[in-house]
Amino acid sequence: MSIKTLAARLHYDGYRGDDSSLGRIEQQKLRSLKAALKASYQSRPIETDRGAYRALINSDNLKSDYDRKIVSTEWDSGLESGSVFRCIDDDTHWLVYLPYLTETAYLHSEIIRCRYTLTINDKLYWIYFQGPTETDINWYTKTGVTFNEPNLSGTIYITKDDNTNYYFDRFDKIKIDGRTWQVEVVDRISVPGVLELEVGEYFNNKYEDIPEIRKENCDEIMGRTQVDQDEVVGYEIQTKYYNPEYHWSIRGNNRVEVIEEKENGKIALVKIHAGAIGGFQVVYGDKNSGYHFSVSINRLCHKIKGPDKVYSFDRVYYTIDDNQGNWYVSPGDIAKIIEETDEGIKVEVLATKRSEFQVEHLSLNGETDVLSVEVRTP
Repeated sequence: MSIKTLAARLHYDGYRGDDSSLGRIEQQKLRSLKAALKASYQSRPIETDRGAYRALINSDNLKSDYDRKIVSTEWDSGLESGSVFRCIDDDTHWLVYLPYLTETAYLHSEIIRCRYTLTINDKLYWIYFQGPTETDINWYTKTGVTFNEPNLSGTIYITKDDNTNYYFDRFDKIKIDGRTWQVEVVDRISVPGVLELEVGEYFNNKYEDIPEIRKENCDEIMGRTQVDQDEVVGYEIQTKYYNPEYHWSIRGNNRVEVIEEKENGKIALVKIHAGAIGGFQVVYGDKNSGYHFSVSINRLCHKIKGPDKVYSFDRVYYTIDDNQGNWYVSPGDIAKIIEETDEGIKVEVLATKRSEFQVEHLSLNGETDVLSVEVRTP
């Protein structure tokens, strides 16, 4: 055997210097996987963020409320714990849940089927949802009225990234398949790349997610004529002008859009994106002959300087260039002023759960600036 032939054979077997034995084993295992991907009836076409690949998907555990399987595929697919991929042949989605760390030649992991979706800050996530599992419910009677309290619970697995990691907190409310759930526990540690949420049943309120609608100078459409950047506002058509065949649209500003219609098209939720300037028209029906409602956009330019997102028990400072006037913080049970200086105020956050308060400065010439502050829990 020539030296070149020997070198070629060593390279084919995965020779890696001092790790020659381990390298040969990994190369042989990877070749076996590739052969199985071509010949096995368990080989399935999948789609990842990097493109189309093939994977071996073997049965593991099937129950009425979850479907767990085992996947084996090349590392080139880009899959890791927390990744979601799609089986092309049956259009199902799967979350990579628990990889076997002892397998280094290729990805060998437990996966779990995702049947529901959740949109977080305009980004769509496929999620696993298990529950509810309760078999009884407690009933109460008071003054002749019989009622019960929500007691169902569930478990959610979702990909952990900067978006979801920041978004989810205790007492957040989310909607899955039309039902409202409240986040009770957030596990960020147990499985790398995956957030595990324990949720509880919450009261459904179809009006809760609709922004306040105020009638302002229009007989046909009710809504605000002045809006701010980066907010969602609601508009409603008066009953006598309602037509089930009509839809809502925006005219005159590509930074504004209708994101949802509610109540069979009577109400429109309109998103004013950050950076939107000038104004726009809310249109119900045809863009030319339908009902139009003109709206102008305020520029967000707070004079008050300080954080607009804080945590429970924080102590934070708020200042203003011309500190001539009076400061106010409300509600008083969420935050209070504990110190006033020549530049501004020091505020202590009292809230123990997610909430909001306002910092207001009233100048001597009557000008008012208000900063809304969100309280998040650790």
